[in-house]
Amino acid sequence: MPITEKYKCSSDMNERILKILENLLKHDISKSEAQSQLLHLYSVVGSKPDTKAALNASVSAIYFSDSSDYRSYHYQVIRSLTGLDEVTEINISKLFNELNPE
Repeated sequence: MPITEKYKCSSDMNERILKILENLLKHDISKSEAQSQLLHLYSVVGSKPDTKAALNASVSAIYFSDSSDYRSYHYQVIRSLTGLDEVTEINISKLFNELNPE
């Protein structure tokens, strides 16, 4: 059974998952980088529109250097929605670009 049927993901998401796995198998990326990319992909592409909007609000606030008192809460929201243990500038940049494609 194809992965798109078993997990009901779009063909675009399936292609992106396969590309990440291909890069891992070719040792172009590390296991932790593959895991990070898959978490990003799932949390962005695989999420519901309202969840994606909430994630985008927090990612954008951090990406644009929001200096409000709520910054720590944005980190907490991002960790909760993505499953990431650590929210870094690199993760924020990747999430922002994924949520806001040109």
